[in-house]
Amino acid sequence: MPLPVQVATLPAAISEWVTGNQWNTWENLDDLKLWVRLPNLVFWFILLLTSFRIASRFGGALAGRLTTLILVLSPDLQGHLPFATTDLAVTSCILLLLDFYATTRHLKWRSRILIPALLYAIAMLAKASTLLFAPLCMAAITFTGWLQNRESWNWREIQVRVRSLIEEQFQIIAIGLSLVLIICGSDFRTEPTFISWAHGLTDQIWKPWFVWLSENLAIFNNAGVAIVYQIKHNLQGHGAYLFEHSWPRAVSYYFPILFFLKFPIPILIGWFGMLLRTARTRTFNWPVVVSIVLWLFTWNCRVQIGLRLQFPFFVMTIICIGIWLSEICSITTRWKRLTIQILIGCAFISLAWDTFRVWPHGSRYVNPIGGGIQEGYRAVSDSNYDWGQGLPELKTWKQHHNRESIDVWYFGTDPQILQPGFRWIEPQSWQIRSSEDFYNRVNNRTVAISTTILYGCYVRDPIWLSIIHDYRKKIPVDRTEFFLIFEN
Repeated sequence: MPLPVQVATLPAAISEWVTGNQWNTWENLDDLKLWVRLPNLVFWFILLLTSFRIASRFGGALAGRLTTLILVLSPDLQGHLPFATTDLAVTSCILLLLDFYATTRHLKWRSRILIPALLYAIAMLAKASTLLFAPLCMAAITFTGWLQNRESWNWREIQVRVRSLIEEQFQIIAIGLSLVLIICGSDFRTEPTFISWAHGLTDQIWKPWFVWLSENLAIFNNAGVAIVYQIKHNLQGHGAYLFEHSWPRAVSYYFPILFFLKFPIPILIGWFGMLLRTARTRTFNWPVVVSIVLWLFTWNCRVQIGLRLQFPFFVMTIICIGIWLSEICSITTRWKRLTIQILIGCAFISLAWDTFRVWPHGSRYVNPIGGGIQEGYRAVSDSNYDWGQGLPELKTWKQHHNRESIDVWYFGTDPQILQPGFRWIEPQSWQIRSSEDFYNRVNNRTVAISTTILYGCYVRDPIWLSIIHDYRKKIPVDRTEFFLIFEN
């Protein structure tokens, strides 16, 4: 969806408009990266401020400050901050929507429906996954209000409340989606796949109608195409990888296991502490309910390529942890309170150390359960560790070791792979018939293999897969953060 891209490229576009000079993405790539990354701070500040507001509402200013500090010190959030991508953007927009939605349930239509619909549209413009994330969270907030007033429940009351919830959700989503379609506009062209589908129909009654409609309905491409693609993408899913084992299709337990590998240990402890406190006291505020609902939803998420896809759950869980910490800090017994404060201080020091030692590549953070930062690539893959950001470091390694050219089996889209000094190993263009063909081509050469290629689920061709298994058995002569280096 266009919002993060538009925000990211706005400074560069203004620069071109003011100076009259167009950016050369090849010659000025490093400078351009800085310009497109800085605007991501806008979404980051929205995320921090909204999280502070939500936590403060339930646990006071201390909860807000603790939540903000945990967010700032989270290695994965810090690692994705430099990326001009959609994940932090959509998380901040969804949080803003939920914060406003939760505080306007008793107000008039304009505040209760119209403004949440506008915020829903903004979140949809950030990423199409809002389509399902936001209604789930809004329904959880409404359900929390029902739990807090369940003494007056009867069957008729439940029917009225459910009907009211459906009507409100329908209005918010309908208005929001209409705004998204209007803002994104259309290319006013026909859709080739629609035409192909219509001509392939066998029903002779409906076929002429659908053929005519497909050849004359010139409203594509539009936001609806992106939304349909997102739905199809989620239903089809991706392959998955955990602990040197890959699956061609998604597995339901991927994210619940991933949380144990990617969450820093202090956050894991805080998560369990918060859940135990909630179970013991049975006090359910809406951040807790939303967090639980999002965790349950992860079992059905089929696009399993990184923790970043569950940032709404991750951030909401941190908000719940901040609220819980503020509550246990208010214990009246002096020595217990002092002990708890010392433990919390140690947890923050541990979190800060984890973030410091993995910076600026916080996205590759893996806790000791998953093997730690250096060996974490064996447990997790893709944007959980290596998302294609390792070429500058590999280039430095090549120069330091006086290699004129090296072969690179690369995962990512960085155009630096096309620069002199790198020979890109592309399975699509390297038409090999056996693993021997491959080894003949790389004989007496240095081969650098991306950790996501070597330990991931993207290689499916039997010949290339056998090469992967061979290299997994070899001992690399060296490594960078994202590449294992072999001599042939």
